[in-house]
Amino acid sequence: MMAEDKASFPPVRKLKLGGVGYQLDHQIGVGAFSTVYGGTDMWGNPIAMKLMAPEVNRALWEREAKALVRFRHPCVTYLYAASEHEGRLYLALERCGISLSRIRPGDEVRAYVCQIVARALLQALHAIHVLDHVHGDVCPNNVLIRDPSPQAPGSVKLADFALCQPVSALGDGRHIVAPWQPLPERLEPLQYGQLGTPSDVYHASMVLLQVLTGENRHYTAEETIAGAPRQRALALGTPLANAVAAGLAPEAAKRPTAAALWSSLPKPVRPG
Repeated sequence: MMAEDKASFPPVRKLKLGGVGYQLDHQIGVGAFSTVYGGTDMWGNPIAMKLMAPEVNRALWEREAKALVRFRHPCVTYLYAASEHEGRLYLALERCGISLSRIRPGDEVRAYVCQIVARALLQALHAIHVLDHVHGDVCPNNVLIRDPSPQAPGSVKLADFALCQPVSALGDGRHIVAPWQPLPERLEPLQYGQLGTPSDVYHASMVLLQVLTGENRHYTAEETIAGAPRQRALALGTPLANAVAAGLAPEAAKRPTAAALWSSLPKPVRPG
């Protein structure tokens, strides 16, 4: 996802969705299927308006809207409205801050930020997984922090449910799991298992590993099969990193659940 672009604006700056007026501002993010603009609603709430690309299948928009309603949770972005306006598809979402990919905690606070992110991210995934669904797109761009201060990060929420789907739908091979980092079970399903809720746990653990190391690193298919992400976590040699390493087991069946991973992590203690 790109950083904000203060020179880029939506085709319509004022609109009504579900009887509520919205005033839109410049672009604050862009992804594969949509562009996101900042703004406010008529009540004064800061919002993030997601405008789907014209070529996007309507079913993708409907899937995300339904998932955001079904998985309403304190650690998930809140959906205000999903509506069509002048032939374009919109999602009005709460403004949750900036993506995790845009902050760089210093060495002295990385462990604390990792724990704060883990608490929210794993809560959200647990709520999704107990209903036999996968998020399908866990990555730093989709983890939002309201206050990016590393010393006291504010609320953390999981966003972008466009690829959320039932586990049962993964077996037919038609559904997408975003390739932010390679998944062992996608590369070698006979050896490492099938796509499912452990796939979200793997990607969540990759997010936590990036926070711990401060590295924006992409692992190759060969490195993934060799277990390099897990080895990188273990090399840090801390109880927190060792717990994260369990979520990076190449074998899907050996990974903890989201709830079990959280239970294994040392609990947050604010530095200083």
